[in-house]
Amino acid sequence: MRHAPQDNAMTEIALALAMGFFSIMVLTLISFGAPAGKQGRAMAAVTILPTNEDATGGAAKPSPDDLIVIANDGVYLGADMKALSVQTIDRHTGRVVLAIDPETSLQNVIKARGKLSARDLVVVNLNSAWRDALGAQKGLPQ
Repeated sequence: MRHAPQDNAMTEIALALAMGFFSIMVLTLISFGAPAGKQGRAMAAVTILPTNEDATGGAAKPSPDDLIVIANDGVYLGADMKALSVQTIDRHTGRVVLAIDPETSLQNVIKARGKLSARDLVVVNLNSAWRDALGAQKGLPQ
């Protein structure tokens, strides 16, 4: 008994589709188990603390000896909106609070953090008042 040529073609198509779906399934399973690579190392460099005061034991409260540093377009500004050098920030003996715009990419946050070698550094988000002040300094509409 011989099969018609179109039967062989349908069998070939079905086999090709089955192999395609199997390949996609295998790639999906492998990707779920793959290490994060550079992104995983980047996330390990950033410690995310809870913002709840009870969870941090009050560590989020500012103190008079804190140095407020605003990272803005690759420049570090003090609370008075004047430029600070990296050496000045690193010489500070108290806690350094690095404030960054919440819309800044993680890569830029890590770069801004990486340039500083302060012992006690806390990274926080800029609130809307500080963002408005930075926008006014640049001459942007608020």
